Amino acid sequence: MQNDSPVLNVGLLWLMDPKMGIVENAREALQHHQEKFGYEATLINANPTEVPESGIEVDGLRVMPVEGTLGKHLFVGVHVERRNK
Repeated sequence: MQNDSPVLNVGLLWLMDPKMGIVENAREALQHHQEKFGYEATLINANPTEVPESGIEVDGLRVMPVEGTLGKHLFVGVHVERRNK
């Protein structure tokens, strides 16, 4: 069975600080990702309950509402296309 869906190669799960909004949390998570891995993240996932209907963009990246992302967390990582052999 083939799976052509995109996969996340490397990333981190960021527990959001309740004293800050999602934009500030995402900026901190992006900065931490850069420091930890040495390159910029290409995606930010959040639980749909955390993302307003109007959507959010942080530093050029759209915060994507993804079912299965833990509430009060962000997943910051790199989007990699799966290549079929």
